[in-house]
Amino acid sequence: MKRRLWILGSVAGALMFAVIAAVLVLRSDWLRERVRAEIVRQVEKATGGRAELGRFDYDWRHLSAQLDRFVIHGSEAAGQEPLLSVGQIVLHLRIISLLQGDVRIQSIEANRPQAHLIFYPDGHTNIPGSKIDKGMASRKIIDLRIGTFNVSDGLITIEAPDGPTRRIPWRASGENLTAGMTYDASAARYTGDIALGKLHVLSLDLGVAASLSFAKNRVALPHASLKSEGSHVELSDVVIDGFQSPVTTGQFRADLSLPEVARLIGSKYAVKGTAAGNGRFRFAALSDYSLTGRLRGSAIDFDKLRNLRVDSQFETTPAKTILSEVRLFVLGGEATGRAETSDFVSFRASGQLAHFDLRELAKLETRRPLPYDGLLSGSFDAHGRPGQLSFDSHLTLSPVAQGEPVRGEVALRYDAAGARINLGESWLQLPHTRLDLSGTLGDQLSIKVQSTDSKDLSPAMDEIRAGISQEFAFGSLAFEGKVNGSLANPVVSGHTILKDGRYQDQSLESFAGDVAVSRASATASHAEVTYGGVHARGAGSIALTNWTVLPSSSITATLETADASISDILKAAGHKEVDVTGALSVTARIAGTVGAPLADADVALIKGSIYGQPFDSISGRLQAVNRSDQALTGVFVSGPKRVNIAARFAHAGTQFPAGNLEFNLTSNTMPLNQIALIRRRQPGIHGFGKFHADGLLKIGHDAKHEIQFSLAGLNADASANEVELDGRNLGDAHFTAQTVDDVMTARFDSNAARASIHGAGTVHLAGDYPSSGRVTFSNAGINSLAALIVKEGDAKSLGFDGTAEGSIDFNGPLRKPAQITASFDIPHIEMKPLPGSAVDKNFPGFTISNSGPLRAMLASAKRTPQQGL
Repeated sequence: MKRRLWILGSVAGALMFAVIAAVLVLRSDWLRERVRAEIVRQVEKATGGRAELGRFDYDWRHLSAQLDRFVIHGSEAAGQEPLLSVGQIVLHLRIISLLQGDVRIQSIEANRPQAHLIFYPDGHTNIPGSKIDKGMASRKIIDLRIGTFNVSDGLITIEAPDGPTRRIPWRASGENLTAGMTYDASAARYTGDIALGKLHVLSLDLGVAASLSFAKNRVALPHASLKSEGSHVELSDVVIDGFQSPVTTGQFRADLSLPEVARLIGSKYAVKGTAAGNGRFRFAALSDYSLTGRLRGSAIDFDKLRNLRVDSQFETTPAKTILSEVRLFVLGGEATGRAETSDFVSFRASGQLAHFDLRELAKLETRRPLPYDGLLSGSFDAHGRPGQLSFDSHLTLSPVAQGEPVRGEVALRYDAAGARINLGESWLQLPHTRLDLSGTLGDQLSIKVQSTDSKDLSPAMDEIRAGISQEFAFGSLAFEGKVNGSLANPVVSGHTILKDGRYQDQSLESFAGDVAVSRASATASHAEVTYGGVHARGAGSIALTNWTVLPSSSITATLETADASISDILKAAGHKEVDVTGALSVTARIAGTVGAPLADADVALIKGSIYGQPFDSISGRLQAVNRSDQALTGVFVSGPKRVNIAARFAHAGTQFPAGNLEFNLTSNTMPLNQIALIRRRQPGIHGFGKFHADGLLKIGHDAKHEIQFSLAGLNADASANEVELDGRNLGDAHFTAQTVDDVMTARFDSNAARASIHGAGTVHLAGDYPSSGRVTFSNAGINSLAALIVKEGDAKSLGFDGTAEGSIDFNGPLRKPAQITASFDIPHIEMKPLPGSAVDKNFPGFTISNSGPLRAMLASAKRTPQQGL
């Protein structure tokens, strides 16, 4: 037992000593120097070059090592840059098996690796041969397995005889790098394989696998593969021969994701789809190379183009690039042909276009679908060099089997020498529109348009308006003129004839004149316009903003019309019930902006009548204070009669002429028998009258759209003097009215019928105009009073006369006269036969008078009159 314990203790002590010794050795400078020297020896043996290692350090607790100033010298001359130098290498190791000595590199970081390759005239390089004995069998000299790696600030320098020195900066990072390299001493050849699970290049993560061999004057890649998330490229049979004048040949096959390609080259355009190609390549120099094969692309979306497909053979050399058997499918059509460049300078392409859909083409430029469709086909030929390209094409537009027919021809020629696009005799026939044009784009085009439906032009007009909602339509349009200037800022001028034009809520019966339209303005001259039944001549201009009328657009215009029938104008406006006739002449001036126009006009209405009242003239000045307010000052003249007029009309925001009319009228002293309304009632009246009135009249429409007038206020002073009716003197009369808070108070005084007559009343200017009042009279001649109410013959047939005094009270709605009630109170009345009447002859001296008040009440027929004596 004691012997066994002694043995176990001895072993434990030995193990403890070994561990302590191992730790001391691992931490010693002696071991660190031995490892550094061994690294140098192994590198020199594997590469055949001379190696240097400035510093080697390791951390045995974290299994990491750091190498500083690691250098490999090849066969370059003294003083030249070495074959390879690395500023710093940091390794992190992972122990797989201590017993089997399997230790792998978990990660590696290399900073400032610089490689220097020299290609000598005899074909060899500065890469030295391995020091492995030639008689030995092949031996693996590199066996790397690296979890992650990162290389920063790298540089490759390449020197070749009779050529400039090239310096290529690089950096790389990735994961799961495995590399194996074997050196065959008997053939002085390196062979190996390399694979990367992930290589981060620019914005892509690639999987890389390649096999290669390297011998004097020759590098071969039997196979190489690059894979990303959406792309796959394979190279095969790649050989680089002759380092003195290297020639690279090989084959390729690629399936590419176009979004990845766009991201790789930093394109700002969004693209979708795939491309596939295969072929062969050869490269000796920038002046000696070739690339041949076939290229196919499918499901490509680029900019506004969708589902584009392309198929073509290609051949590229320094002198020429040829695309043959080209087939391009896009926009419902197919383009076929051939293209060729020489020295990447001159260019030539020719072919055919077939069945390109007009609606699909229009979608590239307009948001609104075309109301018609057609197919474009034809030939094209392009040739020239940068800045001197010429293009010829002749296209025909044919209708599709369904839909509105559309036809046309376009002859186009572009000459880069003059930077102009010339159009031959070209035309386009839409369902209801024909367009003819010829000339030079950007300089001058002759254009002729005839259309009977604005819907044909709505897509182009919608594009011009840039989404601003402004509806414009017409019944027919004819234009013939020129388009001058650049396509970015053209000026359209010519003669226009428009009928039944509609812009927003305005209608224009017709327009004919010379117009000029640009991006910034539109002008018209020698114009003839029919608007609201009025025919006018004039000129004007309006400012535009990018072809669009805005509320802030400034306007100027002058319009003149002469001898227009006012009754025809009213009928055209749907108001034939308004009894006004005469010949209207207007000279109008418009300024301001579309949103706030300022207008004034000299207006004259000649030789007409207003509700039967004839006049010689009504003349004055009309001013548009703003969009809804208009003011008029003028004078009414009919023989010796004159009425001075001042009015202001405020539009109520509904259909014209609904609104409020403020008026002020002042007349001179005029004969009563020349006033139609008075003469119609009493043809035998004579005398003189005058008046002054101001007030407010509300104008509206009834259910039949006929104009209705409502008095909303009146202040008046009217008088009549020396009034005679059929030879009888009716004296003088005076009437006044005043309105306060929608209540009009009226007073009336008269000495008619040799009496003293006074009246007063009120009218509420709302609803049905409820009113009330009283009229008092004294010493009133009965026959004279009757003559004021009935005709003279009817008054004489009464056969009696007399005097009366009393009062009349009335009450009721003026708009409904049948509902007005009146009461009479006559305290005194005396009647006697007229001399010579039948009663006078039979009862001479007969007199009748009341002995008490005489009262009566008048009401509608449904009510019973009440009387009392």
